[in-house]
Amino acid sequence: MSAVNTSLPPIPDNIGIIAGPVIIGINLNWGLLGVAVVQIYLYHLSAPDDSKLIKAMVYILGTLELVQSVLASVDSYHWFAAGFGNMLTLDNPLLSPFDSPFLDGVIALMVQLFFCYRIWVLHRSYLLVAVVASMALTQAGGAMAVGIQYSQFTLFITGSSGGLDVFDPETSCRGDSCLWLGGSALADTLIAITMTYTLLRSRSDLFPGANKLILKIVRLIIETNTLTASIALLALICVLAFPDKPTLSVPVAYTLGKLYTNTFLAVLNNRLFLQQKKQKPMVTFASSANANSQITPGFRQDIHMRSIQAEETYDLGVHMHTEVFTYADTSQIPHDLSSKYDHSLENV
Repeated sequence: MSAVNTSLPPIPDNIGIIAGPVIIGINLNWGLLGVAVVQIYLYHLSAPDDSKLIKAMVYILGTLELVQSVLASVDSYHWFAAGFGNMLTLDNPLLSPFDSPFLDGVIALMVQLFFCYRIWVLHRSYLLVAVVASMALTQAGGAMAVGIQYSQFTLFITGSSGGLDVFDPETSCRGDSCLWLGGSALADTLIAITMTYTLLRSRSDLFPGANKLILKIVRLIIETNTLTASIALLALICVLAFPDKPTLSVPVAYTLGKLYTNTFLAVLNNRLFLQQKKQKPMVTFASSANANSQITPGFRQDIHMRSIQAEETYDLGVHMHTEVFTYADTSQIPHDLSSKYDHSLENV
């Protein structure tokens, strides 16, 4: 039986608050990767005609998310399997500075610049695009700075008992974390406000079907951007309120990039849902006949059918004109014509 290595620092009493958030963050990272894979598959099936730039962005984001999850698993094995019980191993950041804050900043930057492009298409405002893009670049720079600093320092200092049980507030990177998380929240808020205002301003009383479509898009934009902004603000509160417990923000660091990718894919895949909705036409019938009118043999009645369908350009659909011959006595209907219409009614 091998002797216990007494040269290792003892495991502190607060090991749960040290290791627990890390394990939770890595598990959430893999769960959100599964959601992203399903969304990428749906996008691949439903959007074959998208531009090459959008397709490349989707697959690049998917690749980055897969790389992040694999690297996070390498960190997890290093900390909790190969280095089980060794606080010195747990103090080694290994690949985590790159796979959490660094990649989070890059992924968020790509998604936010995509929304900048949409703002430009809808609003044609250089000022709004410049403000949102500057905030996106700021958060990306802050995330990269946090990753670089965490790769050069350790998280713990020696406590009074000789164990590594005290976090070092000097390595919490609060300034850069504020740029990263605060910039992300502010950029997402600006995107939601700008696109909501622009889309609502484009509504018109002449096209009620298009207005419903716009409201659905606005609701999706508000929900997705509010989600990412709220998570970033939650992490920022943890960093500022608990500087001696930096691992409390680790679950957000491991999930923020995945949330950006999933919201981006949700916006793209929402078009499939809207297309399915617009394929169900609203049909109205107009007829000059009334309940008290007398139908005479050979009388021809015109029924106008109008199909209204909301397209992306908000144009009305086609107009259909159907002529129906009615007979006072059904025995006057030719046999072949009667059987034809009887067969068609069975298929309705």
